[in-house]
Amino acid sequence: MVAFVVSAGRAHASISPRARLNRGRGAPSHRPTPRVVPSPPVPRPSTLSPLGVRSPGASLRCDAGRGAARFGKREEYWDPDEQRRVNENKSWKRTDSPQDAWDIDKERDATMYKRESLERLLQLTPSEPKPDKAVVCGKCRAPVSKRSAETQKDRAHLHRLYYADKYVAVGVYERDGTTVTVDDAIDSRASRWWPPRAARRCRCGRCGEVLGWAFEDNPEEKVGPFYALLQSRVATNEGGGGGGGGEN
Repeated sequence: MVAFVVSAGRAHASISPRARLNRGRGAPSHRPTPRVVPSPPVPRPSTLSPLGVRSPGASLRCDAGRGAARFGKREEYWDPDEQRRVNENKSWKRTDSPQDAWDIDKERDATMYKRESLERLLQLTPSEPKPDKAVVCGKCRAPVSKRSAETQKDRAHLHRLYYADKYVAVGVYERDGTTVTVDDAIDSRASRWWPPRAARRCRCGRCGEVLGWAFEDNPEEKVGPFYALLQSRVATNEGGGGGGGGEN
């Protein structure tokens, strides 16, 4: 008989005197059976509070979380109207009429149907055309252009450019629909904005106020000739214009 003794460092086998005698007589040797010392149990997480008192809420929350994870339960959220119907259904009894109980699914479908019908109705309603506002001279209020004549240059209608040691804000307008008088002389400083387009000053036909510049056509671009009007010198019928400073 062989016995294994497990110590803290290593395990070794010890043979009893009877086993030695039997081995000397030619007795069949048996496979030694190790004697295993069980390992100490792993300590479980404590549910004690810092004061040493067992907290029943900790174990309840743990059990609730295990149950929800085991059965795959999910909390369902209700809006105030649905919650009110659910509370009213809780007070329903078998002796009450079936019409007194709310059908939650039916009410949800009805609400969704109303919402979809309203969205479809809004999509079918034609949009009213907006009135075309006139762009007038900021000094004498003479009509100069209109909002429908606004166009873009370099994918933008408004531009902030450097002119005469300061920045000015100009808006791009089409030639058709804009009535201004154009000077004959070329403005070399404004012509630097979009070369090779030559720029000339344009004025109000009534009071002669400088409103911006007229730019010539560039065959290499899709944008044709246009006006760059100072936003500080023009306005709409509802209010004054805005933007950077003007040019004297």
